[in-house]
Amino acid sequence: MQSHSPIFKSAKAETRFYSVYDAAMELWPIPYQEHDIPTSYGSTHVIISGPEDAPPIILFHCALMTSAIWSPIIEELSRNHRTYAVDVIGDVGKTIPSNPPLSEKDLANWVVEIYEFFKIKSAKVLGWSFGGFVATNFTIHEPERVEKLGLLAP
Repeated sequence: MQSHSPIFKSAKAETRFYSVYDAAMELWPIPYQEHDIPTSYGSTHVIISGPEDAPPIILFHCALMTSAIWSPIIEELSRNHRTYAVDVIGDVGKTIPSNPPLSEKDLANWVVEIYEFFKIKSAKVLGWSFGGFVATNFTIHEPERVEKLGLLAP
């Protein structure tokens, strides 16, 4: 199991949450890999699907959800893209903030570090609700890294 996240009030709540998250991932309809990548803001959890040589699309989920929320449409998104579903820092999920972003620029820099880890120069970015804020903020600060911006219920 991962290190303790400050998002949870107790280790018991965290353990229960991870159990439910793992059960939700059983609904992911296609093969995937999970990565916990180091950033200067904390460990960031990313679920990756789709062909390795396909163009990338970065997915940011809605508030109080996790990347598992993408399971109903991930098969379609992953058909022609390498999808990177990111658990948003500071929200519930498996991303563990150790030095949370304190500004919108910090939040954009967190996304830059994800891009750099996976060697992504530019990508399509899709944000759902609060994830739309994360995606839009990133686009404002790093427009050359966003090929297209998609927003669902922003």
